[in-house]
Amino acid sequence: MKTIDYELYRNNNRQSAGYGRVYARMRHGRTYDLDALCSEMSSRGSLWPEDVMKGVIRRAVIEVTHLLCEGHKVKLDDLCILSLGIKSRGADDESQFRADRDIERVTLNVQPTGDMRENMKSIKMKKERV
Repeated sequence: MKTIDYELYRNNNRQSAGYGRVYARMRHGRTYDLDALCSEMSSRGSLWPEDVMKGVIRRAVIEVTHLLCEGHKVKLDDLCILSLGIKSRGADDESQFRADRDIERVTLNVQPTGDMRENMKSIKMKKERV
């Protein structure tokens, strides 16, 4: 069974509708960069050396970025589907919409799939901190 670590915090933002309420947030451990990820993979009995894994992953990142920017979705089996989204303001009609003014930002959307989705359903909480 998978577990996650979280902490509790009180919302002290007087402007928020949730002011004074207690919420949970993830407690994150280390951030793994590409070198650390490849080292971790290698230590778990991979057939390929770290430098080969780094090259393949770097190339995959380039290709995924390229496909996303072309408007495609990318499915990484048993992990997620990646896609780009946009947040925009409304315009009264199509002729008044200007992308440079009305598109506020581009977002990276991540939707869990397969084993990751199932793992997320079975996660149990590890510990509470206030």
